[in-house]
Amino acid sequence: MDGLTPIDGYHIGLELDTGYGTSISYLTYGTQYKNKVNADGVPYGLEYLSAAGNFRTNAYSCKTTRNGLTREVIGMVMLEGAYYRPKAFTVTVNINENATLEMFLVNALPGGHDGSTEWKKDGTVLPGVDNDCTLTITNVQMSDEGLYECYPTGRYSENNQGIVRLIVRECPKGKWGPPDCTGDCVECHWQGVCDDETGQCICFPGYGGLHCDIRCPDGYYGDSCFAKCNYWCTYKLICGPDPLGCRCYTGFIHSHSDDSQPCLDNIDECNVGTDNCEQVCNNNPGSFTCSCNEGYKLSSNGWDCIGDIESTSWTVDGVTMPNAFMLPEGVYSITGNVTNEYSNQTRQLTVTVVECIHGVHIFHVGTESQLPDNVSPPTGYAVCQHPARFLVLVKQVGTNASYTVNIGDSIGFEIPTLVSYSQAGNMTLYEHLVPYNLSDYQLYTFTHTFQDKEISNVTVRGTNVVSDSVSSVLMTAQYPVTSIHIPESGFATYPDPVVLDISLLDAQLPTDLYYNASYGDGTSDTEVYIGDVYSPSHPRFAVTHLFIPGSYVSYITVYNQVSSINGTVYVTQDFLFLYMNITAYSKFSQVENGQVLYEGVYREGQGPYESIFPGLPLLMPVEFEYEVPHGTMDDVLESSWYVDDVLIPDIMNLSYTFNQLGTFLVDAIAVNQYAYMVGEFQVDMYETITDLFIANNGPVFIGDPVYFGVFAKTPGTASTYVLQLFEGDPNPVTIDSPIKNETLLLEVERIFQAVNFPFSLSEMHMTVHSFVYPHADTYSVRLDASNAISTGFSETTATVQLIPCFKPVVHINDGGTSSPANPTPYRRDQDIDFFVSIQLNCPGVKQRTFEWKAYEMTELQTVPQPANEIQLNVNTANGSNQINIPKHTVGYGRYILAFYLTEIKLEIHEGHDTEPEISNSDYTWFEVVESPMNCGQYLNPSERLIISGRCMDCTPETRPRYLWSLVPEPGNSKQGVDWDTETLTGREKAFLSVQAETFKVADVAETFTLRIDVFSWSGASAYALYSFTTNAPPTLGTCSVIPDSGTVMETLFQIKCSGFTDENVPLKYRFFAFIGEEKSGTGDASQGKKGC
Repeated sequence: MDGLTPIDGYHIGLELDTGYGTSISYLTYGTQYKNKVNADGVPYGLEYLSAAGNFRTNAYSCKTTRNGLTREVIGMVMLEGAYYRPKAFTVTVNINENATLEMFLVNALPGGHDGSTEWKKDGTVLPGVDNDCTLTITNVQMSDEGLYECYPTGRYSENNQGIVRLIVRECPKGKWGPPDCTGDCVECHWQGVCDDETGQCICFPGYGGLHCDIRCPDGYYGDSCFAKCNYWCTYKLICGPDPLGCRCYTGFIHSHSDDSQPCLDNIDECNVGTDNCEQVCNNNPGSFTCSCNEGYKLSSNGWDCIGDIESTSWTVDGVTMPNAFMLPEGVYSITGNVTNEYSNQTRQLTVTVVECIHGVHIFHVGTESQLPDNVSPPTGYAVCQHPARFLVLVKQVGTNASYTVNIGDSIGFEIPTLVSYSQAGNMTLYEHLVPYNLSDYQLYTFTHTFQDKEISNVTVRGTNVVSDSVSSVLMTAQYPVTSIHIPESGFATYPDPVVLDISLLDAQLPTDLYYNASYGDGTSDTEVYIGDVYSPSHPRFAVTHLFIPGSYVSYITVYNQVSSINGTVYVTQDFLFLYMNITAYSKFSQVENGQVLYEGVYREGQGPYESIFPGLPLLMPVEFEYEVPHGTMDDVLESSWYVDDVLIPDIMNLSYTFNQLGTFLVDAIAVNQYAYMVGEFQVDMYETITDLFIANNGPVFIGDPVYFGVFAKTPGTASTYVLQLFEGDPNPVTIDSPIKNETLLLEVERIFQAVNFPFSLSEMHMTVHSFVYPHADTYSVRLDASNAISTGFSETTATVQLIPCFKPVVHINDGGTSSPANPTPYRRDQDIDFFVSIQLNCPGVKQRTFEWKAYEMTELQTVPQPANEIQLNVNTANGSNQINIPKHTVGYGRYILAFYLTEIKLEIHEGHDTEPEISNSDYTWFEVVESPMNCGQYLNPSERLIISGRCMDCTPETRPRYLWSLVPEPGNSKQGVDWDTETLTGREKAFLSVQAETFKVADVAETFTLRIDVFSWSGASAYALYSFTTNAPPTLGTCSVIPDSGTVMETLFQIKCSGFTDENVPLKYRFFAFIGEEKSGTGDASQGKKGC
């Protein structure tokens, strides 16, 4: 809310940072909050919508300065789910007194919470305070004043805290005027509070007056009882200036059982003795009334009783009147007489009765002169130099009233006479413009000509001795647009936009112009403000638009509020062709375990035979793509790819995916009706190092070798593997690169049979290295691998022991079906639970620890590494052999869940203590999915494909953003989609419409997969896949026609076909006869079960 001023002189602000900052800019206007405006359209505050969520919990201030005195009102908002709510929203004490802040538990604490609480003051935690949300402050000072929040320990981020405000008067009780505080406060009744800056009373809601001794009428409050509640004050919490703060309306106290009504509980004033009734008190919900015993009547102050009046009488000018009467205009002498058994009193006064003014209105009802056909000003707008007509209505004229009309600040005149509807002439022209029955009013009409453009209030004011009434209408005067020149045609060569120069032909230039343009290419501009940027010497403006190359019909409308005019222009956006570049980029843009030297490779050539870049090696596989400069892909008539001067057969598409290692020269040739284009690119393709992992067979006895197994999914081209056998190893060992070998696989399975691997050994490259450590200890071992495009590392600990001890056996109970290739699926709205079976094999353990970790699986990284570890927010995890991952804790994707058991034992040998570590781990795999629905039908590539995606658990706060992509499939003839030309919707909508013929790229059936990713504003993401298979055309056969010619309607032709086959039947045949014009007939084959 920083800088927001809903009403002139008032500032609304946030007082606390509850995790969202102190600015409303965090929220979206219209969906999460909006302005509250009065009947005149003036904003007076803000309304939070439910979509604002937890942001609503806060303290809000409204500050203003009047006559040099600044006042600030602060109120609090808490959620319905708040754990604690205050006994009173505001506690006011005098300086040096004691203060107690109390909260009530209104919602059950979350399961497993220990019930401890924390307090914050003005956003800062108060250390060492855990008192069940009851806080006592002794000898209060000004520094203690502020906003206090109480909440369960560790739960502040949920925004379910209670908020209470402590206000400290800077003076002792009954005194004002700090710092000396020598002034005596005015006596304040009905819980009114003395303002320590003025000494005056600030009244409790529902009371007013200098001493707060006047009960306000129902629905009103404030020191003068002028403030009015919306609808009613009952159950309302009303916040006033300091030191009053926020209080329930009189008669009610803070409710702890109803979150929607903060002041629901009624006070029985009669019972607690705060009623002040002289005789009888009657309690009502939210209030009380006083009454009197028999023989008495209630005084006008509402609580005193006086003796009954037995009779009253009235005379007006000597004429006896009833107790209630009305008088017409005139001067009267009124006498009143009151009698009871004790006395008789008479009073007399002279009263002058006059009629007040009532129901004054003014309306703009049209233009007096003839206007051009395209000029039609609405109500509230006038055409310059044409008279505008106005109509004045007065319901009750008033005694001796005068009426004046003012136009802006300079023109004014007095209305000579108001006339009745029958005297006003023909008013039927205006009756449909005025929401009143004209025959009920006195009328006056006049015209005014605005000579130049302006915005003015036209005001009528009626005054007499007892009343004053005003009505006004805001008028905007503009010059119209009646004649323009739009060129018949527009032309530009892409990428220069088409510029349409539009001339204004009116002698008096129009004002405040806008234009709408429908360009004919599916796009448009609306309400584009032209303003007054043109001049008499240059009466024109330009409409500029960049088209997709082609020819279009564009429609232009130029208008202001009083006129509009249309025009049509034929536009051509032409192509410009220069030369063609080839780009090369890797399929993968990053490797999470290590470093990639080329991320998102994008290198362009410089034209035919000039674009050879030996460069550094790229990440393979590499995709090559040529780009037609300044044109469209549909223009290409002929396309060829060459790799090392060898033609790649049957490739007509615009990209080619190369999936081999080595150094290659790639050429592309493309021909369209404008250019012959050639490009070249030389590339070195390397394999990157992925899924690097090291394990050992420890613990081993001293003197036995430790075997290290080194594994990699892809070992990388020309890679170096270095092993540091202990921390700070000055002579690290270079070992062989991992390989795939059946004999080695069997050896690895034998050596590491006690080790649980996070992958299938048969899918990995591997090598084994052994080393004999001279001493018993636990050693940190690090493996580093690198080649020209990537690096990676992995770590393990090797334990050499003196006393026999064996590795514990651990097993995650996941049903035995989980694997890296087939992780166990879970929906995002499901909890995920696992537990571990453990067999301990080592006595005398000093310390034993359990640890759970989770790692995200990516396309290039599927083994646990620090780089892809995610933080788990779990209910039960480390320190236990069980884990519960609550729903919505992790996003969509595939994950490895690892359990690590580490044991430390104490060994003493020859006076030397060692603490070797013995550990083991196990792994399981799971994925969080939102299963897409897939119709599984064949796609006719000659027809349009329309599909849509939907985020299943998005909310208005999610603000989802979508992105479609085509998943590359090795061997497919089409590896990408031109989202601008091959779709009608682009790639960033929730739905997708693919043009016909887009997937008609081969004569065989191909399976394609479309992917839709959805991203939230907070950064979370998910995706779904949709696969389909194109329907290939039938295998061609042969047909014969006997005879091959004949006479129409006389010759009988026999047609025989054979050899046409397809797996989708029946086949449909169409025959054509050429007789000067083309005619056709169709016939169906009889075999088969389904059509295609």
